[in-house]
Amino acid sequence: MTALKTSGVINYIFGIITFFSIPLIFVYSQSNYSGAAELFLSYQYWLFILYYLCIYFLLVKVILPKLYKKSRYFFLAIVMTALLASAVYIKPFDKLIHRSGDNRPVRNFNDKPPFSIHESPRPQPPTPGGNQKFSPLFDIVSVFLLVMLILIVISTESVKRWRITEQRVIQAEAEKAHAELSFLKAQISPHFLFNTLNNIYSLAVTKDDKAADAIMKLSNIMRYITDDAHELMVPLQSEIDCINNYISLQKLRLGNDFAIHFSVKGNTANQTIPPLILMTFVENAFKHGVSNHEKTNIIIKILAEDKYINFYEQNIVFAKPANMERTGIGIENTKKRLQALYPDKHMLKIDKNEKLYIVELVLYT
Repeated sequence: MTALKTSGVINYIFGIITFFSIPLIFVYSQSNYSGAAELFLSYQYWLFILYYLCIYFLLVKVILPKLYKKSRYFFLAIVMTALLASAVYIKPFDKLIHRSGDNRPVRNFNDKPPFSIHESPRPQPPTPGGNQKFSPLFDIVSVFLLVMLILIVISTESVKRWRITEQRVIQAEAEKAHAELSFLKAQISPHFLFNTLNNIYSLAVTKDDKAADAIMKLSNIMRYITDDAHELMVPLQSEIDCINNYISLQKLRLGNDFAIHFSVKGNTANQTIPPLILMTFVENAFKHGVSNHEKTNIIIKILAEDKYINFYEQNIVFAKPANMERTGIGIENTKKRLQALYPDKHMLKIDKNEKLYIVELVLYT
């Protein structure tokens, strides 16, 4: 982002220098200015400069943010038409090159070339309108410069947005890779595998029919973490299946003193989501909301609609043991991923007090 800001400042400086030099390049050699100082001191020069600078900042600060970025193309067309009409009416380039509006004598386009010293001057019949200054009815150059300025600003803004989006994708990929590694370390730890496999072994010894199902759930979790989570986006249903399998194995470990209320509503078929985003908060709930001495109660709700996905999680807050190591993918990491993948398109609210820990996440799709 710092490189983008530095590049932007350099582009602004270069653009301003170039724009101030346009009259020197295209006007000074074709007009009746006696020098650069006279050009800089003329009001036509500053009218030309201020007109296009105002148009530039109007485009950058108002028109693009309020209309172009929000796809309000009807109002954008009206504003662009008004800008073109202003160029036709003001004629900044025409006034600059012909110096119209001042009292300096301008060569009459109806005058004949000076006569030779060997010739006698011949009286010329008066020509109607011969003493008027030449000024075209339509200043095509001003309109052309305005159109070029609009195209340059829009293209620059488009490239800038593309580069920012590309950086966000790269950042999201890095955060996702870190999340995968951290989640893998947290969940496929010896402690987790020992407890899960020990419970599955107990089911197998007692010939419980749940043993095969538990093995399949553990296998699905491992497959999702190692294979599917490498994608930038996965089906929402895949994330829900992973949560379901995870909760089932936790129930197997915790026994009857564990109360979990997990519900899914809405249409999840066509929705996608970054992998392990919701699992962050589920894993965090089991990490901090489970006690060996008190009854556990965790509530998890998922609502999928056409334009948004709503996730709600609530758990009781228990005291964390002093020797407990920090595991899991972490809330801070998830916040960074959300900011990279859903800029201005998500809402994350976390409320924590002495008794409850509540998370509400809304992803606008």
